[in-house]
Amino acid sequence: MNLISKNKTQYFWPRMKCQVISTFVLFLFVVGCNLKDGQFSSTEIVKELELKHISSGSGMSFFRSHYYIIGDDDSFLWKVNSDGEIINKWQVWDTAYVKNQRIASKYKPDFEATTFATYKNDTLLIIFGSGSKSPKRDVIITFNPKTFELFQFEQQQVFFHNLKEYFNLSEKEINIEATAIYKDSLYLFNRHNNFIYSISTEDFFMYKKNENNISMSMNSKHFELPTFENDTARFSGANFIEGTSLLLFSATIEKTGNWEKDGGIAGSFIGIIDFSTKKLLACLPVKTNNGDMYIGKIEGVYGKKENGNILVNAITDNDDGTTIWLEILVK
Repeated sequence: MNLISKNKTQYFWPRMKCQVISTFVLFLFVVGCNLKDGQFSSTEIVKELELKHISSGSGMSFFRSHYYIIGDDDSFLWKVNSDGEIINKWQVWDTAYVKNQRIASKYKPDFEATTFATYKNDTLLIIFGSGSKSPKRDVIITFNPKTFELFQFEQQQVFFHNLKEYFNLSEKEINIEATAIYKDSLYLFNRHNNFIYSISTEDFFMYKKNENNISMSMNSKHFELPTFENDTARFSGANFIEGTSLLLFSATIEKTGNWEKDGGIAGSFIGIIDFSTKKLLACLPVKTNNGDMYIGKIEGVYGKKENGNILVNAITDNDDGTTIWLEILVK
């Protein structure tokens, strides 16, 4: 799809207009895991168990006392309780290329990001492919947890194409790993460059309906995350803590320069950003009880405040067909 017209302030996409209102770039200079404001200083793993049958825990959202989990090479959406027990599952992708419960890399939609959004009295789970390989990974699916209705967005390729055009990203530079809703905006977390892209939630749903003459603003924020052993931590999961302006995120270090392929896992971090002040409150390595870096790729997080701490439920995608459920206390 070609760009019809472009100037300094406005982009025109087929079926909608996209006007740049503002682009705000936020640099958080962090060396290692420096703590900001002294609020949180450590993590503690309080529970660890394997979620059997789930091949890759890549994204997780919470709704009405249950967690909804998707995987980058998993054909199912999973419903899990607070003890990590599987309650239900729904097929969201073709199982024709599944072997040993995993979709072959060549065919997988690479589901990495998921969030619940409320629109016109409906609460819907939005599932994003990473967009890292077109057209197979240019996928957006919505799921209604009340009716169990699935809807595959037919124009997902247009959306991802426009996202790349808007922010001048090549196919190798886009890898959407997480998404979250805060106030009236939908946030997409790009692993490659640690940018967060924001879109009006209403505009997104209007666009999804394929209505004409939609003016949709898109903004970006950049975060410079910690380094460990000369590699940079990159966004892998995110959720806003309910009733607060706190963004809980995970970042992982994976030794790969090609986002279509998995690399060696060096460790994971849990971070907290206050979106009301744009301050980084903490960026902490997840460690084992003996003090070593936890070698697991945390890709989904959900947290709640508890006695001044934050209790985090997390899932890992270990690239070997297994998913680990963690409870982590951020203190």
